[in-house]
Amino acid sequence: MLELLFKTFETIVGLLKSRETNKEQLLSEIIEPLYEDLEPLIEDYFILFRQSRDKILLARKEDLPKLENEIRNLRENFLLGRIKVREVAKTLKEEISDNSVRIFSNEILGFFNSIEPFENNPKYGKSEAANMEILLQEVITEKRLKDDLIIYINLALKSMESKWIEINKIYLKIRLKYLNPNHIKYLK
Repeated sequence: MLELLFKTFETIVGLLKSRETNKEQLLSEIIEPLYEDLEPLIEDYFILFRQSRDKILLARKEDLPKLENEIRNLRENFLLGRIKVREVAKTLKEEISDNSVRIFSNEILGFFNSIEPFENNPKYGKSEAANMEILLQEVITEKRLKDDLIIYINLALKSMESKWIEINKIYLKIRLKYLNPNHIKYLK
């Protein structure tokens, strides 16, 4: 699996570095596959957060360590997908001068980042999911209330929803901009 990931990544980097790449090719061979890889990954993140919230709400204190392991394992399952999507987005940002593509890349990279440095404390991670794990550990060790964690998860979900909307908006703009004008009859 890891070999396939790096082979795909090398192919994408090669295409990006080739100045022969036209806009339709960039769209069909890089941007659309990136979006297609991103979509199920984001869906999995929403499921992770919603299910975690629901399970945390119902969990007894003694069940929380098991739940923590479950969340960690689910996050680890997403690792290869996250790496691929982030690295392709970083490369797009560095190699393509089109502002729309750079915004698209930044939005993707921003999706996996935390809403804010939580409580301005460096011990918290840079991602919503990492912070959820840390906060759950604090609930387990009784340094924090379960309600605090639920509030954080709800805020993270709202933030992720807003980010996903922005990713979709810019993706549509790029598709409209990069598609062959002969295929589109209703553009200004």
